Amino acid sequence: MNLVLDTSGLIHFLANQPHATHIVGQAERLYIPAIVLGEWLSGVAPSSRKGQLLAKFLESPRASVLPVDGDTAVFYGHLLQFLRKKGSPVPTNDLWIAACAMQAGAKILTSDAHFLRMPQVLTEFIGR
Repeated sequence: MNLVLDTSGLIHFLANQPHATHIVGQAERLYIPAIVLGEWLSGVAPSSRKGQLLAKFLESPRASVLPVDGDTAVFYGHLLQFLRKKGSPVPTNDLWIAACAMQAGAKILTSDAHFLRMPQVLTEFIGR
């Protein structure tokens, strides 16, 4: 299984929370969408302890950053249309993260329940 960590999933993993570390340990490939990297770095200095934890995580041969490109935009558009028809909005950054996961054929590790409103997206919900 390939795994995308959204920001909450990354926080749980880097805090060594058991469910998150178990799921991450089972994954073949680990992805951090560029959106998550931006969210993380907006609140954490790269030279801080948390910044160093992320850098170490990204050094793993299993881990990489997912870019956003034209194909990601297609997935984003489909998700946004679906959610608008349902009348079920989701934060914009999380739609982009979901689109990255769909593009990568990966499951999302998250504690954000709104990912569960997108049946097109495989989600590993870890609660709060």
